[in-house]
Amino acid sequence: MKFEMPALELFNVLVPNDKVLVMDLDIDNKTHGGLLLDPRHYDKFKKGVVVLVGPGKFNEDKTKRIPMQLSSGDIVLFDLAIAKQININSKVFNIFDEAEGLLLKIGEVDENGEIELYADTKI
Repeated sequence: MKFEMPALELFNVLVPNDKVLVMDLDIDNKTHGGLLLDPRHYDKFKKGVVVLVGPGKFNEDKTKRIPMQLSSGDIVLFDLAIAKQININSKVFNIFDEAEGLLLKIGEVDENGEIELYADTKI
């Protein structure tokens, strides 16, 4: 499956502090063995691709930024209850604090746009 990153730089989108901007990723919700995962969980957790990350929040004495753990192209499992949906150029994105909304980093998109999951991710 190929994924094409949206060209957000054309819209002057900046993500502040420790915020993460994620685009939904529709991956089959079944195991490698073909078992379907419980659809009751689809409305709680979502898989997505990190599109933009902020520069990180400041430390307690406000002298340095704490680096972000995620980067553009990471595939994550995130909590929909924490994420806020926003529309940018008629596309829906989710934005949340890295520490609050992120559940797992489960893969990444390589330089060719191919999706690589680290393991069979079950919700």
